[in-house]
Amino acid sequence: MTRVFKIIGNSNIVKLGKKLYVHLFLFVIFSTLLIPLTVIKAFDILMPREFFNIFVLGALIIVPAAIVHSLLVLLNLEPSKKIEKKDISPKGKRILFISFGIIFGAMFIIVGFRITHENAVLNNAQEYFQVNLNDKISDNRVDSTLIELENQLKRLKDKYLVSDLDQPIIIQLYQNVESLHAHTDVPSWGDAFITYVSGNTIIHLPAETPSNDSMYKSAQEITPRPAHEIAHLIIHSKVGDNFKTALPLWFDEGIAQYESHRGFINKYRVLKRLDLWLLNVYKPNLLENGEFILDSKRYPDTDTGAFYIASFEFIRYIDSTHKGAVQRILTKLALGESFTNAFEVEVGEPVGNVYNKWYKDFF
Repeated sequence: MTRVFKIIGNSNIVKLGKKLYVHLFLFVIFSTLLIPLTVIKAFDILMPREFFNIFVLGALIIVPAAIVHSLLVLLNLEPSKKIEKKDISPKGKRILFISFGIIFGAMFIIVGFRITHENAVLNNAQEYFQVNLNDKISDNRVDSTLIELENQLKRLKDKYLVSDLDQPIIIQLYQNVESLHAHTDVPSWGDAFITYVSGNTIIHLPAETPSNDSMYKSAQEITPRPAHEIAHLIIHSKVGDNFKTALPLWFDEGIAQYESHRGFINKYRVLKRLDLWLLNVYKPNLLENGEFILDSKRYPDTDTGAFYIASFEFIRYIDSTHKGAVQRILTKLALGESFTNAFEVEVGEPVGNVYNKWYKDFF
């Protein structure tokens, strides 16, 4: 009986089974790591319906399997021959010492440059922004918020060709979103907003939070809020005093959402896109004809999140299919043209037709 077990234990079938078991074990590990990363990246490129595609899902099986196979092949390679240890020559030691010196010197220069640049940005921000604290907020958080506001202001002024603003921007800063709600009458779904009172621009924001493990004020857990409100400010400044009547609500919010989420791979870009896709499954009539988005003159009482997400995705679609059209439409609005005419001239067809194309492409 013992001999039988030995024969079975040494058989090719058992060896193959062990190999398959190891393959399966490593495949599960790599899939667990790879699939969430693939989902995050794919949803920034593919539409949700395209992601749930047999070819994409097949790739998520093939790629981890290929990695596992390659790893096992590498593990089965013959170990390289040991190389006899040799002392480093004096010349080699000098070269090594100089190399490390150059590396550490470069690191100190980069850190110094980063801190100097950050202080310059902060000084510029203090010229543009007047901060009022509504709670006890650390200097680090205030500085982080100012740096992010200044960076976004510079970027968006350059992009939309807006000249220097005439007066300082007042920033009402809060400890968190809950504090903002306690001090203002903003709706429960709002987490920041911009107002214009007696000729003054006032932006209400929760303070940004710098990372505890960084020496940089701007190395923070950046939120889209500063960029969103600065985008509103730039758009309104570009169009002029009549922006409230000239800008459709979806266009105003869509640009602000688009600009504030550019470069972000976060839950908004991933989960919200999936949310919108799923919403269309159980509320198929909400977005289909475009009325909910295109005809809204005020924020909807229900499905506000869907309004923001759909406006964002629609602006993103317009920008990807007609490069520069958004900026050119804003320029025409500043010259007094109607939105309907400006859109049709720059995009080539009425906004309703373009919306229908986006809807069919997205869903």
